[in-house]
Amino acid sequence: MLTRRAGGLLLGVGLLSLGALSGCETEKPEDHPAYRKAVAVEERVVKVENQAEALVSMNQDLDQLKTQVRVQNGQLEELAHAQAAETKARQTVGADAEARLKALEDRLKALESKAPEAPAAAETPAKAEALSDKDAYQRAVNWVKQKDYTQCSTAFESFLNAYPNSTLIDNALYWSGACDYSDNRLGESIATLTKLLKDHPDSRKIPDALLVMARAEVDLKRPKVAKDLLKRLIHDYPDSPVVAEAKSRLKTLDSVH
Repeated sequence: MLTRRAGGLLLGVGLLSLGALSGCETEKPEDHPAYRKAVAVEERVVKVENQAEALVSMNQDLDQLKTQVRVQNGQLEELAHAQAAETKARQTVGADAEARLKALEDRLKALESKAPEAPAAAETPAKAEALSDKDAYQRAVNWVKQKDYTQCSTAFESFLNAYPNSTLIDNALYWSGACDYSDNRLGESIATLTKLLKDHPDSRKIPDALLVMARAEVDLKRPKVAKDLLKRLIHDYPDSPVVAEAKSRLKTLDSVH
């Protein structure tokens, strides 16, 4: 821009010199047509340069806006990805819950086909004591059939107190813990099933107990403990019928946590 302006000034000086040589001593330089034309040209040059500078500034602003748009687009993509992952996790948990419910219903149906009818009314303590351990156990199992988990827990607790030496004691511990879990008494459920694991490590109910304990730990928001229980079940009892469910639940926990 300075070069162009300098050229304009030189042009003006040249015109003044030309006027002096032509002998027009009385004519003012600014009145000469060539001078006025040179001034007009220089003004146009200055105007064009100013417009060019404004255009450069606008282009810079436009580049900044483009950068901001790209950053915002990236943030929107990250948010969409996070929402999609959350939706998938919820769908997985929902499907797992349905599968668990169906498995429980199937197992209850199997019990129904083997168990005698539940008592019409609760047995009196004297009459209950007259029952054999097998009869008392079966009466308690019938509350599972009726899905009355409060009565189920009470019945098995009574069984454990009345028949401490029964060969069915490990089964009773499992069902007591399972009924507590179904009745949302999570702490009691874990305590009872922990006693089963400690006192009867060879019981065939251990895999089932580990699975119920893992469910309770999930409900208590302790996913790490739940994962450890499921891994123990899968590793120590690979042939158990509940291993498939354990693997499914572990996969779900890994995807969420």
